[in-house]
Amino acid sequence: KLILLDSLLQEMGMLVYNPEEVLSPLWRMIDPDYPNLANKVCRLNGCDEKGTLTCTGCYSTAYCSREHQKENWKNHKSECSPFRLASKPGFGRHIIATRNINPGEIIFKEYPVAVGPKQYTPPVCLGCHCNLPLDGYRCKSCNWPMCGEDCEKTFIHRAECRIFSSAGVKPTTLRRKMAERNGDNGEENSQHEEPQEILEHPMYECITPLRVCLSSTYREENWRVVEKMETHRDERQLDENSIHNQHNVVGFLLKFAKLADHLPSISDVEITRATDVLDVNAFEIRGKDGSIRGLYPLTAMMNSSCSPNTQNTIDLDYSCTVRAVRAIKKGEEICDTYTSTLSNTIYRRSSLKKTKYFECACTRCKDPTELGSNFSTLACRKPGCSADMLNTNPLDFNAKFRCKSCGFTLDRRSVEEEQELWEQRIESSTRVIHVQEMMLRELLKLYHPQHNMCIDVMFNLIPLYGSAKSENMETEAQEKEKLCETILNILSILIPGMFRIRGMILAELYTTRLFLLRKSLDAGKILKPNFVRKLCNERHLLVESKTILSWEPVGSLEHSRLQSVNTFLNQLDEIANQAGQVLTQN
Repeated sequence: KLILLDSLLQEMGMLVYNPEEVLSPLWRMIDPDYPNLANKVCRLNGCDEKGTLTCTGCYSTAYCSREHQKENWKNHKSECSPFRLASKPGFGRHIIATRNINPGEIIFKEYPVAVGPKQYTPPVCLGCHCNLPLDGYRCKSCNWPMCGEDCEKTFIHRAECRIFSSAGVKPTTLRRKMAERNGDNGEENSQHEEPQEILEHPMYECITPLRVCLSSTYREENWRVVEKMETHRDERQLDENSIHNQHNVVGFLLKFAKLADHLPSISDVEITRATDVLDVNAFEIRGKDGSIRGLYPLTAMMNSSCSPNTQNTIDLDYSCTVRAVRAIKKGEEICDTYTSTLSNTIYRRSSLKKTKYFECACTRCKDPTELGSNFSTLACRKPGCSADMLNTNPLDFNAKFRCKSCGFTLDRRSVEEEQELWEQRIESSTRVIHVQEMMLRELLKLYHPQHNMCIDVMFNLIPLYGSAKSENMETEAQEKEKLCETILNILSILIPGMFRIRGMILAELYTTRLFLLRKSLDAGKILKPNFVRKLCNERHLLVESKTILSWEPVGSLEHSRLQSVNTFLNQLDEIANQAGQVLTQN
């Protein structure tokens, strides 16, 4: 039956994830008492002796003696983990490269201890996490909304299903009390309840913390790894939502779900730890109907940088692959990012302070020009002056912005409030060309052309140009080409390397230049041989885009774009081959 379920889920576009079987030899870096998962036989070819010495680089290989370990190092070196976990006061745990790492190289891969909905979510299937109505199919055991029998039988739902079935708790339609008015005097006469449109259902807040706690029942060693992870409990107990979490998550699981009946050792301490660890360490997992979150212990050990040298890819089976996006030298720190790298310094540092409880002081955050990109640079607001305004000290939350020419200043709070209003306006704006172009013109009066607000609107414009046939197709393509070039330049400064966003823009740039070259060919501005040569000169855009996008999971937007990139690449090579044959015949 399990084999049949496995094949059904794969047909649905899912791969089976079983939290009860998750193990990682690399987690010994986090918890030295984690079980030794290294192979039991000496790794040296031809030796059948018992492996008693474990490689402390990867914790997956063992040897019968130090001599055999040294002898096999030349073969094992390329297979061994290219990093180590380090720690120092004031800096915490972090990951350091133990050898040079090439762009595109996989650094490590791990499965999550637990995966599940974000804290605030509408009703979702507890098998595949897609959005669901409350009046649809329900699990036959626990009566929670599910897609169907296939999702109902998934491993991820098995343990929680028993708990909810036993307690008899299930999500129901939320209702709100509405006061009836008595005549014209507006006095409240009586109250009735009306169904409330569900955007976020409070019962789902407990799901992922519950799954983290359940790891202690089937993999106690994994729970011990969770206990080694950062919680920031001292800071978090002062948060506005601390009381909310105690009620909606901790209280609900203990009082209503009766979790202690199934986990006798559980208390509010363990549930609070699970909630803290998730909020501080969990990673977003993109999905069809939105995003969920997963707890990846080793991935969480990487420090944050606003110009990281890695990127994570999470596949359909929830495995997380950490890959180098540019060359990393031996001894260099291997970094991830905990925030949006395409946001300005004020936003990034405020967000990290609020959600991750630290003040980022990376190289990019220290620089008022953001590495020369002017991603946070304002235009001077003093009449008659159009010079740049820079943050006088980006690491000081109270520092002012000052004009480089006239010395005019703006306080940080007013800048932040203005940017928040613009962010809301950009986010809610109608996605049509004239609206976006008008907004960009307004922004250019207030900000540097490469400020992140302007770049955000450029991102909005790129898919709009050429999306509908019009008399201005060629002009739109020319504008689109300029925007792609601008954004690629910004990316090369702020986040240089093989990031997925670069792969997407490279593909857009190629299709735009292809369109413009075809227009020139059709208009007789260039001859066919020149068209072919110019198009072949753009082949490198497709090759790089293909490499980057090939790392993305099936079903993602990037993987969909990869299919079109492959088609364009095949077409281009066919055109080049045909042209070569014609030239040979002539």
